[in-house]
Amino acid sequence: MSENDSIGVLRQARALFETGNLRESFALLCAAVAAHPNLLPSVETSIYRVYKALADGCDSPRDVCDAFQRAATAIPNSARLSDDMGTRLHSWGFHREALAHYRHALAIDSTFLRARDSLEGVTNFLVERWHYRMLNDIRRNGAYRRAIERAVNEYDCTDVLDIGCGTGILSMTACRAGARRVVACDLSKTMCDIAKKVFLANGMNDRIDLVHSSSNDIRLTEKMSLVVTEIVDAGLLGEGIVPTLRHAWKCLLAPNGRVIPAGATVYACLVECEAIRKQSRLCCELDVDGVTLIGSDYEEVSETGRMQREPYTSEKLNTLRGGFRELTAPVRLFRVDFSNPEVPLPDPVTVPVQIVRSGQLDAVVTWFVLHLDDVDELSTDTESESCWEQAVYPVPCAQTVDVLDGDWVDVRSSCTETRIEVTVVPKQKEKQNETNQVIFIPRDVLASLNDSNYQEKLKTALISLMSPAKGAKEVILDLSRSFPYACLQAIRKNGAECHLCRLDSRLSSLLRSFSEEVDVQCLADVLQSIKKDSKCIVLFDPVGKRGTLREGLLEKISSTIHSLVKATGSCPRVLPQKLTIFGTCLASPALRANSQVLGSIPTLGFDIARFVNEYQVTLQIDLDLTTLPHAVVTKPIPFISVDFLFDYKSPHWDHYKEEKIVTAMQSESITAIAFWYEICLADKYIINTGPEFSNSHFRQAALLLPEDLQVVKGDSLSVTALLRDSCIDFKVVKN
Repeated sequence: MSENDSIGVLRQARALFETGNLRESFALLCAAVAAHPNLLPSVETSIYRVYKALADGCDSPRDVCDAFQRAATAIPNSARLSDDMGTRLHSWGFHREALAHYRHALAIDSTFLRARDSLEGVTNFLVERWHYRMLNDIRRNGAYRRAIERAVNEYDCTDVLDIGCGTGILSMTACRAGARRVVACDLSKTMCDIAKKVFLANGMNDRIDLVHSSSNDIRLTEKMSLVVTEIVDAGLLGEGIVPTLRHAWKCLLAPNGRVIPAGATVYACLVECEAIRKQSRLCCELDVDGVTLIGSDYEEVSETGRMQREPYTSEKLNTLRGGFRELTAPVRLFRVDFSNPEVPLPDPVTVPVQIVRSGQLDAVVTWFVLHLDDVDELSTDTESESCWEQAVYPVPCAQTVDVLDGDWVDVRSSCTETRIEVTVVPKQKEKQNETNQVIFIPRDVLASLNDSNYQEKLKTALISLMSPAKGAKEVILDLSRSFPYACLQAIRKNGAECHLCRLDSRLSSLLRSFSEEVDVQCLADVLQSIKKDSKCIVLFDPVGKRGTLREGLLEKISSTIHSLVKATGSCPRVLPQKLTIFGTCLASPALRANSQVLGSIPTLGFDIARFVNEYQVTLQIDLDLTTLPHAVVTKPIPFISVDFLFDYKSPHWDHYKEEKIVTAMQSESITAIAFWYEICLADKYIINTGPEFSNSHFRQAALLLPEDLQVVKGDSLSVTALLRDSCIDFKVVKN
């Protein structure tokens, strides 16, 4: 094939793509590049585009992998291609393979921020962030060390099984205490890989048998004298410690064996907390009758195949915006005895609790004291500053539940093998319309609906964009991921035609309570149905509640606007119109500790940090800067502004870079750049997601620096912000 022939083939391939003949187009493109590699720069984008369309339409992962291999042969150094395959592998459950593809993409292009964020997303999945908090918890690690040393040296428990070993810190503690034999097991292949490196680095690889397995599947030739474990969650039983220890006592432990922890006592307290309230029930007026909204994110498939909501969520109460108030003294609910081979569960119990402080009853909060042995114990209460969160059981009421000092409230608790359920029954029951339909919606959606300032400005801004001319019917394309309350209100006022393109299926019942007429369609179908000369408004929510831009935001908005211009002959109005990224330099060791083990001192002198820190991430989301321990080092300033009305025309629409010079206000070690947004909805309607707006449902985010940067008050700093593929990065250097 001559070069001229190849150019003709490329034209033919593009024509085939436009007519939907993807396989033929893909084959021609790959063949042309194979024959003439010098054509690659001009056709790389076309090959990726056809591959992506082909992969999206494949019926099986195998077909996608075949298409990827052909594309990778044709364009071997495509970061976009590796990133795309990583995303597909992650969605199929092949997380470790996805990790390799994301790392390959970054090796090709280190500035490819989408691959960085994808890599960190799968890293968070493989090594959950609580591992870092736990390894940095000196009090927790020290208590376990003392309990293990007593068991080995005072009770002659020299055969040790570490269930859910993680990085292996408890296994190595047993070895150092003098254990004769140690077996460590974990279900996570990633954690087993880390533990293997840790054991080797600490000279214990020949003393610890590491098994990638559940303890239920381990077969031992000789039973063990000690089990150590910490498979507990904020609610104590959620990780399956009861069935695990029952099996261990039956199959793995000697009759006179010991367990660390020996047991746990669960406590409860009734609290008032606005942050919990706004994510649990509707706190403002919505223009809909006969509906009770309850926030619930936690759903799992039960053995029957039905969806089942978890009864609690978990929070670090001391970090919640606005804090909390204890309305009762702590009350003991029950104790679970892990040292009893039967590991019996407590009977259901009702405990009367007296209110000692008047207020709004929002939730029951539970915590536990973990009795490692007769000497050492660990508490997960709010005052202990432990690595654990508390379990929160919101009061599922439609209206405010006011309680007065001296009132009595019944707290009821019951257990299954894997969960504790706690409910509260005020003596003066809530007056509620029993005919109301109860609808469970995601907690972040409920928090958004409770943000009355945000909802009112969004509604008013949308109405201001709508044409006042009689007979002019607007077409609204709502690309938002949250519930379209503002859009529905605008429709009621002006009678617009609305298409919802991203509605969460869990919100369908709520939508029907508002309107049976709103159309829910995929964006592609909506764009095909738009008529010539239609007056369109594109509505979207650029920022998620956790403080980051929506994935693929700029690409989605640009393609939608271009499609509407082509379909209608005019540019649509957009809401919001503009977004500005603000940032500030912070000093926050607490933020660093969320994603990095801080040396060997917290980990009892063991060499663990360098292995688990390979999985640290730089992007920290869902932060509340009003409660995060930190020092502000530089004044908050605007960095990058995106004008959604005009910037979409630019060839560099998805690539912004801005450098600012700032001055250190105090001598500190800069840990991270915290950032948030100012969102201009329309004209004078502005939403700011920063920490100074305490009633906002938005949180902030931060990017950790590779290493802390020492600065002196008055130092001049150069801060560079980069926005690419809807992902954000910051660089800081001293001038």
